[in-house]
Amino acid sequence: MTVTTERPDTVRNTVEPVRRALRPAPDLPTLAPKTWLVGHLTESALQSPPWAVERSGRGYIQMGELAYLVAEQATGQQTVEEIARAVSEAQGRPVSAGDVQALIDFVLIPRGVLADPADEPAEEWLGAVDAAEAAEEGPSGLAATGLAATGLAGRQRRGAGPGRRAPGPPREIVVGPRALEAVASVLMWLFWPPAMLVVAGISAAMLFWLFVLHGLAQSVVAVLVQPLLLVPVASLAALAVAVSPLGPMVALYGGGGAIERLRVRPSLLRLRLVVDVDNDYGLSRWARLIVNLSAVYLQLVLALGLCLLGSITGWEWPYLSVALLTLNMLRLLAPFGRPEADRLLSDVLLVPHPLRYAGQWLGRLVPKLAGDGEPLPPLKPWGTATIVAFLVVSVLGVWQVGLAFLWATPTLLTTLAEAILAYLGSLFDAVGSRDPFLFVVSFVKGTVLLLAAFVLAVSVLVGLRRALADLWRWGADSPARRRAVLGGLVISALLLTIFWLPVNLTSPGRVALDEPPRSLVGTPWASLTPSSRGALGDVPR
Repeated sequence: MTVTTERPDTVRNTVEPVRRALRPAPDLPTLAPKTWLVGHLTESALQSPPWAVERSGRGYIQMGELAYLVAEQATGQQTVEEIARAVSEAQGRPVSAGDVQALIDFVLIPRGVLADPADEPAEEWLGAVDAAEAAEEGPSGLAATGLAATGLAGRQRRGAGPGRRAPGPPREIVVGPRALEAVASVLMWLFWPPAMLVVAGISAAMLFWLFVLHGLAQSVVAVLVQPLLLVPVASLAALAVAVSPLGPMVALYGGGGAIERLRVRPSLLRLRLVVDVDNDYGLSRWARLIVNLSAVYLQLVLALGLCLLGSITGWEWPYLSVALLTLNMLRLLAPFGRPEADRLLSDVLLVPHPLRYAGQWLGRLVPKLAGDGEPLPPLKPWGTATIVAFLVVSVLGVWQVGLAFLWATPTLLTTLAEAILAYLGSLFDAVGSRDPFLFVVSFVKGTVLLLAAFVLAVSVLVGLRRALADLWRWGADSPARRRAVLGGLVISALLLTIFWLPVNLTSPGRVALDEPPRSLVGTPWASLTPSSRGALGDVPR
């Protein structure tokens, strides 16, 4: 069959006109479920603000004025001819029923604005194209085409065949809306804007104290002395990240949204929470901004609680959990590096995919790096300034985190190596003194430390591999992009060399056994001491 030998996107371009021609025309066009009319987006950062409707789970669907007027008249009580007459009166010029029908068939129904009268494709072979395309797109594509619940998607993706059992649906624990609304009704006061400002201000001050004044050196030392503390450190950080979906749930409930259910997917690797809500985009613009920030805000509240725990008890290890949470919050706030990373910026500007403007600007500066695509509509000055400011702050944040990583890694590796050697020495001492208690304690601590180091190294390598794969795919579009990727890799290698390659900086006639080796920029290959702070202020600019 020829469908299986072509790429799904090629087949899609071939059969989509056939699909539209075979789709039965709606007698009484009506809006799709969970769709709301918005109107003219005058607050948009575009110089020519579009018209838009909102769709649950998708946000704004932008269109021209004529298409919007057709959607406005699609109440389910008017025929296409009646809609054409109403739109003609609103426009002040004649609009034919054929034009209205074309907008319905080729704009409004494909975008999900109007309900599609055909729930299934007109031909079975068109469904096979959907399955092949969804299999290539991955989980998000499967959810979009409705194949995930049938089991066909799993067989397509994992290649289940004769003699191989197709994987079933993931195990889930479902929590109903009544219990979730009880929790949300209590936590919703944390998302009251004045309360959010106070909590965010206190949390920011506490994080400034931790990372700039107090530092993390003693927290690292405390964990290396008692490696079993790594269990609560990692568990608290993972739990705080796992429960972050509760933030959007509470914010949506406080803004008037309805909670449907909570699905808990237990796993040995991680706990995943999925919150299903209704009317998630039937909120005001500022309510949606609070929803976008709610996951980060909830983690900020939990980080504040861990800081207070460390301050009250005098324990240092909770601060490492705070550091992990802070890194995850920065990842969520960065407008790149993950799907829908620019959603916050998009809701601020009311512009779809605002980061494409950065790519367009880069293409103007370096035409050979420009990708394919039509020119984007012009922005208002404040929209351009917002995108530039957001990118500048994000790049500076990434640079600061990267600089701290480059500076701290030699010290952390040296301290870790000395701790492992110390536990190894304790093992030999326990054997020599025939002390079983010391042997067991040293063995357990050393094993936990080695296991944690192995997991951390694997995580870094996996993340690095993904980043390199994404860069390589971006550079595969043109020779200029490939050269840019190779240049970036060369610069990264040079940075690692000048920050990490130890050299002897002492004078030739002087032997300083107590002075640790340093890199070209002065990064010390020395372990932490009781006087070490490990604060951002210690990192040279």
